Amino acid sequence: MIDLRTAFGGAARPGSPGLAIQLAALAALLLASAGCPRFHAGPLPGAPADATFVDIDGVNVRYRESGTGPAVVLIHGFSASSDSWLPVIPRVAAGHRVIAIDLKGFGWTSRPEGDYSPAAQAKLAWAVLDKLGVKDVAIVGHSWGSSVALEMAVAHSDRVRRVALYDAYVYDEQVPSFFRWAQAGGIGETLFGLYYTERMEDRMPLAFHDERWVTQARLERVEADLDRPGTTAAALAAARGHHFGKLHVALKSFTKPVLLLWGENDEVTPLRFGQRLANELADATLIVYPRCGHIPMIEAHNPSTRDLVAFLAKDHVAPAPQEPPAPAPPTPTEGGGAADGSSGRSIGPAFDAEPPPAAAHVSLPVGADLAALGAELTPRRYAAPREKTHVELHGALRFREQGLFNLDLDRGLDSRGQPVFPVPLGGGQKLAAGDLRARTDVAIYAPGVGVAVKARIDWLDNVALGGDPELSNGSPATSYGQRPTQVVVKRAWGEVLTPFGILAGGRMGSQFGLGITANSGDCEDCDRGDAADRLAFVSPLFGHLFAVAWDVASRGPFTRSRDGGHAIALEPTDSASGWTFAVLKTHSPAALARRAAAGRTSLEYGAYVATRGQERDVPASYLPTATPPTTFTPDDLVARGFSATTTGGWLRLTTRNLRVEAELAYGHARIEQPSLIPGTEIMVPVTSDQLGFAMQSELLLGSARIGFDAGYASGDDAPGFGAFPKLGEAAPMPGAFDGAQADLPLDRTVDNFRFNPDYRIDQILFREIIGTVTDAIYLRPHAAATLFTVGSSKLEAIAAVIASWAVKPSSTPSGERALGIELDPELRYGSRDGFVAALAYGLLLPGAAFDNTNLQAKPAHVVRARIGFSF
Repeated sequence: MIDLRTAFGGAARPGSPGLAIQLAALAALLLASAGCPRFHAGPLPGAPADATFVDIDGVNVRYRESGTGPAVVLIHGFSASSDSWLPVIPRVAAGHRVIAIDLKGFGWTSRPEGDYSPAAQAKLAWAVLDKLGVKDVAIVGHSWGSSVALEMAVAHSDRVRRVALYDAYVYDEQVPSFFRWAQAGGIGETLFGLYYTERMEDRMPLAFHDERWVTQARLERVEADLDRPGTTAAALAAARGHHFGKLHVALKSFTKPVLLLWGENDEVTPLRFGQRLANELADATLIVYPRCGHIPMIEAHNPSTRDLVAFLAKDHVAPAPQEPPAPAPPTPTEGGGAADGSSGRSIGPAFDAEPPPAAAHVSLPVGADLAALGAELTPRRYAAPREKTHVELHGALRFREQGLFNLDLDRGLDSRGQPVFPVPLGGGQKLAAGDLRARTDVAIYAPGVGVAVKARIDWLDNVALGGDPELSNGSPATSYGQRPTQVVVKRAWGEVLTPFGILAGGRMGSQFGLGITANSGDCEDCDRGDAADRLAFVSPLFGHLFAVAWDVASRGPFTRSRDGGHAIALEPTDSASGWTFAVLKTHSPAALARRAAAGRTSLEYGAYVATRGQERDVPASYLPTATPPTTFTPDDLVARGFSATTTGGWLRLTTRNLRVEAELAYGHARIEQPSLIPGTEIMVPVTSDQLGFAMQSELLLGSARIGFDAGYASGDDAPGFGAFPKLGEAAPMPGAFDGAQADLPLDRTVDNFRFNPDYRIDQILFREIIGTVTDAIYLRPHAAATLFTVGSSKLEAIAAVIASWAVKPSSTPSGERALGIELDPELRYGSRDGFVAALAYGLLLPGAAFDNTNLQAKPAHVVRARIGFSF
């Protein structure tokens, strides 16, 4: 039996020199396409009509000015602009003349070639102040702008009254890895050309403690800023100026008062650097804001602005004003503005005192596990290195109990003399099944930036309730408890952040699209979960993710090394391994929810090609009569000549109220020598052509959802569904329920596509009786409604109707096509605190496909109860 589900993540024949040449050519093409980022010397197109500029030695500098009184200059951070200060300006301008500057290369200021170091930017800022007639000034800086502010202060300390710094970025140890890599000539141009503007939706949340502050409107304004001509070249030039040693020497003689305002949860410039700077400066005060990240102007707006105004007010002879309620900046219409993405006015982004509420839209998974690789590491290209090892734990405990009624359909035995489902030993109709799963997902992040080790550990792996009774009293009935069970490590792998992407290696989850081929089994009620022994590399390029992976699907038989410390494969040519190539365009679940809440339409998609080959085989190592590894001889080798190619595509369209998602997979395989017996050859090959398709849709109607799903799995003419054939089993006769699909030499095709068993569409027919979707067409309308919501909890009523037919009637026990109609209602209670309780019922009205000669198949029922606890 050829299983195409194992082909995703598979590979071309290893060791092919042609493949290496193709990969090298692709890498060269990508590097060449990155080009060399170019500066832009002139005024930028699309500037707001009311923007004010001043020319400083050919640099067209944009600035904002408001208020009267002692002068205050505001210096923004890296990849930002004077827009950063819009929440602060009204309060400060109530008693000061406020000047906010777009530094060279940022905002609407031009981007000429030249020096972008903090010292050069400080010189530019002083020149702007000179042209505006400012004699003395208080300087306020944020992040990297703090280094510019301090360079201004030490250059002309006699003109500086005081300095305030938000989350200052002024130490070489703070420089993130991406900027360190960019210091090298040629490498920096390539890195910034390829990656600087990529995945902003993943990078931006790093600046906030509460990700709700990352609104779609705010994200799109940042992306519009990055698209302006010359921005990438200017950013690279500024990054290469991140050297602060000389600045700290000069600060030793700086004695003016400094206020440090810091977010307690800042990951870009961690609090330890604020504490260090407060100790280093002669007259510094540090104020820390809890539950706040890198931008206190937003996340701690009221307290930080109050503290800033009070600090600046010390320059006044008169008492400082008592916190006048400042008007919020004007609010542009979300998504409006000029065609280049700017607001068309100088008002900048709107500010709200509270973050928007959490999106209630359904959270959807990313399109593939390869897309999720390094999801936590990639944004940290722009974060300060970790000082200590960091550990994150997530997990769940699941308790299930279920009753299965008449799943053999009372239709008698098939042509093999077997029921279609096990029957109770004592007769009757009911079977019981209950189990426990206790799972932990752990991620360990090393000090620094780019190394993580992750694992999935199942402490109880679908352990049957009462399945391990303590027998010390002589009988299960007198057991006083359960015996310990074996801990199962399902996955363990490592990730490292490189200049060009994420490199990962180990045993990791495997998922693509909806999961009809590769399914990681992460759903609440899943049982299995695919894992691949894989070495993978993923790189974000041109708005997409490009991935290549090498998988080892099987290898062996083995013997032990001389000291018993490791396994050695006895035959290298029996290895089944190979390459997968994929291209994906995906959004993170949080980004997808943001876009939907903002009314954006999101189109995600992906495609892959995976090939796998095996030259020779040792059937004696895995057949039921397998022999010990030390007894194998060359006579046990069988020429196999197996090759398989699988290709698939996935598409998801999401709007505020609609989701449509589909996956298509096709696989072709060939076994030149299907014999399992050494020395016995079968002269005809076995071939396979399989096609699978699944579609889901969902429309939100207030507190209700309706949708329509459908699917197709190609079939084979041979008797039986071919869902779970057994090795060495004789080909089934007509009327059989299951069995091998090839019967050599006459029938040498295996064309039934098998969905991954964790892709669940029902409660009875495909989940329990057949075991998976194969040789079938199904239609599945469904609906759900929220019955009530209390706080963070809600109770939902869910229902689905599934109608299904066989693709090949010869596969069914009766030779008829109709498989049946199933009704599946469910009640589900869920809380954001991590508790879930569900009660589901299933009723199958079997179709004529399951009728026997003189017996009509009868209805089957299931009742399932499940509770879950997650953290």
